[in-house]
Amino acid sequence: MTTVKGIAVPFTFNTTGFPAAAIDVDLINDSIFTILSTTVGERVHRPTFGSFLKFLIFEPVTRATVIRAQSEIRRAISVWEPRVTVNSITFEIPQENEILVHVTWTVNRSITSTTTVPIPLNTGV
Repeated sequence: MTTVKGIAVPFTFNTTGFPAAAIDVDLINDSIFTILSTTVGERVHRPTFGSFLKFLIFEPVTRATVIRAQSEIRRAISVWEPRVTVNSITFEIPQENEILVHVTWTVNRSITSTTTVPIPLNTGV
């Protein structure tokens, strides 16, 4: 994989005063985090960017809801991060006010990593 470089998320500055960079796996990890933590319609000039994941928060936790969430995660990542192949999606509830989404993905059949996105339950959509 050739070196891919972009701006790190969350946006910070490096020691020279320029935006901090993210490279390769970190850049893709930041991209997936941004996609899943952005609600569709939230960005003015990109109204279709993001996922509908936060709309599923108040649904009852059933097998159907889990399948809908996994499907939405796969859809959003395939649309907005085509360099990635999603291998697995798991959910964890470490506290009663948060759900952790773990997305394991592969780039170019060689680099595999996991992105974790916390979804807080105490805020609205």
